[in-house]
Formats: sequence, C-alpha cells, structure tokens
Amino acid sequence: MITTRRALVLLALTVAVVLGAVIPANAAFTDNTTAFQASVTTVKVQPPTQVKVNSSCVTTTWTTKRVVYTDPVTGAQTTRSTTHTMTSENSRTNVDSTTTSTTPGPGVGETTTTTVDKDTQLYVSATWNRSTSADVTGYQMSAHLGNGYVFTMLSGADTTSMSADADADYLSTSLKATIDTVTRYGWTAQSALSKTLSC
Repeated sequence: MITTRRALVLLALTVAVVLGAVIPANAAFTDNTTAFQASVTTVKVQPPTQVKVNSSCVTTTWTTKRVVYTDPVTGAQTTRSTTHTMTSENSRTNVDSTTTSTTPGPGVGETTTTTVDKDTQLYVSATWNRSTSADVTGYQMSAHLGNGYVFTMLSGADTTSMSADADADYLSTSLKATIDTVTRYGWTAQSALSKTLSC
C-alpha cells in the first residue's frame, strides 16, 4: 500500500517532469557574421615578340701524337715524345668521333700513335622585342628537345639579345628554342617555338 507521504513525493516528481518538458529553454544563440569577399587578380605575363633565332656549328679537332721506342732486346717501351694540336672550323654537320692509328717511325725502333678526337658544338643566338608585362627581371633561352624535355640554356638580365651553346648531339632530338619572359614574382611566359635548329 502506498503511503500518503510516498504518494506526495511521486506527485511532486511527476509535476516537475511535466513542467520541465513544456518550459521553453532560455538559451539564445546569436551569430552575427560578415560575408567574406575574395578578389583574385589574374596576371597574364606577355612573352617577348619578334623573336629571331639563329644557329651554327663549330667542330673542334684535337690531335695527339705519341712516339714510343721499343728496345729490340728487352721489349721495354719508352715514350720519346707527345704532342697535342687543336683546330676549329665551321661545320654543316654534327661530328663526334675518335680514331686511333699507329705507324712505324719516325726513327728506328719507334712507332707513332695518332689519336684524333672530333666534337661539334652548337651555337645559338637570338634577338627579340621586350615583353610589355610589368616587373620583368630578365629573359631565358630554353631548349626544347623532341622527347618533351626542356632545359634552360642561359638566363640573363632585361635585354633584347642572348647567345648560348650546347653539344651538337642535341640536334638529333629535333631541338627547338624559345625565349622566355621572367618576372619578379616568378611567373614566366615563353615565345613561340623556333624552327628546328641545325648546323
């Protein structure tokens, strides 16, 4: 049997639960924000114009002559002399070769070994009109190989001409060149590709 006191306690709890369910919460949330507006400035770097690229080749020949004496009794060899000569000439083709030959003489018991090394260097020069972009710090000459690889041949100040060189072996890759604008903020713009370079 429920006592009067226990009944009153249960009644009080019931009223508290009901009132708690219907009383509105006093908490209020206010969220005052200001819309963020972002502005992006697009900078278009202009490449140089009126770019003209010329190329030529120079083949250098290094000739080494070594005279060796061979003792007919002991077979011991002694170098009598070694001479080196170098010549350079304009070339229409890329030459990269090494040949060695040995001939008797000039003295008795002597032989002369001649080694000829030939290598061709490609020289590229370019002229252009300056870019109209702001904050230009200089230009660079870039070489574009036929396999998609690009390397910088030379970087320079804000000028309108540049010359660089590289091994003529690169010509076999259908090498082309561009002149690229370089800006203070690091952005660049390249000119149109030149015709395929040759000797």
